[in-house]
Amino acid sequence: MKKALVCSVGVGSGIERPILLSIEIYSPEIVVLAGTVASREKIEEVCAKCDEIEVVKSFFSNPDDLTKCYKESLKILEELKERGYNYKDIYLNITSGTKVMSAALSLAAVSRGCGSFCYVAGERDENGRVISGTERTLTLKPTTIFAERMLSEAKSYFDRYLYGACEVLCSEVRGLTEEKEIVEKAEFINKINRGYFLWDVFNHKEAFEELKRAAGLSTKKRKKILEKNINFLNKCVKERETEARVGKHLILDLYANALRRGEEGKYDDAVARLYRCLEMLGQWLLWREFGLLHYDVDIDSGLFNEEQRRVLKGWKGREKKLSVGLKKCWLILGMLKRELGKNPIREKGLEAILSVRNNSILAHGSEPVGKEVFEKFERKMREELKREMEDFDSLFKLTEHFKFEKEGGG
Repeated sequence: MKKALVCSVGVGSGIERPILLSIEIYSPEIVVLAGTVASREKIEEVCAKCDEIEVVKSFFSNPDDLTKCYKESLKILEELKERGYNYKDIYLNITSGTKVMSAALSLAAVSRGCGSFCYVAGERDENGRVISGTERTLTLKPTTIFAERMLSEAKSYFDRYLYGACEVLCSEVRGLTEEKEIVEKAEFINKINRGYFLWDVFNHKEAFEELKRAAGLSTKKRKKILEKNINFLNKCVKERETEARVGKHLILDLYANALRRGEEGKYDDAVARLYRCLEMLGQWLLWREFGLLHYDVDIDSGLFNEEQRRVLKGWKGREKKLSVGLKKCWLILGMLKRELGKNPIREKGLEAILSVRNNSILAHGSEPVGKEVFEKFERKMREELKREMEDFDSLFKLTEHFKFEKEGGG
């Protein structure tokens, strides 16, 4: 790829040496000498020694105005881009020129993701000038700064459950720089991101494996937090493999997932999860207290009287098995647990809420669910969970996702 070099040019004695040194280092096809009217003579001196390289002269209108210098620096970079030079192949030498000019060129380079900028240093004489022969070139890649900022944004996206955006930024960082430390940071963030994304879509087994790998690369503090989530996920995996296919960890996971959707303002999604949470709670209670499977209710188990058996057979119809969803599951619990009454859903004050859900655009209707309905359903659901789970508070803490913001970055 062809390269371009932009050099700030001041008025001091011997400034041409650092510029010529940077030309030797970068071997550009084109050099832009950016100075002021006062540095025109120095620019001409450099031009005279650049026989085989295209040189473009550019002048800052006010070397003490940072805003103007920044805009004019951007213009220099954009004109090079128009001539076919990619930003990553544009390099800068900020050794000479005013501090404002150097700052403006540096900021412009960072904003456009240029290749790198250099500063020629060395031993200085009594006048503060670098002694010839002692020069050494110090470089910094703007892409490094840009990559760090992108990783900070990626963490912010992750903390807001925007896993897709986080993954995109991590991928862009890995393509932006080869610096080992930054690449490793990007890979770690993306591994964490991948694990929690999988968890968020209820892929518990893969999430468990991904977060285990991430924990192995973590600091002790992070590892301690991750291990709580990993242990919770392991319980979810095991519950899905049981005969009942339900369990309190899966129920709490649904509930926590609903709260996250509520945080995002996705109330239809949140209520859909609360609906399934209430359904699974009923299915779990059937199994825990009566040994009944929700997908194959044993009508002849001896738990039901003749009238109840007749009702259940009516529900079963010609199907080989009686499989029950939310309402019928809770009606069966009402049959078996007298304290629930004949229609537990109605007596718990949930019938109207479920009606709104059923008429929502994500169920059978066309209207979106509002925040008020979600919050009411969430409160009712929490009451039910606390009633049926003595360890609700301690278990619920394990569902809290890791957040970068809570550890102050890093």
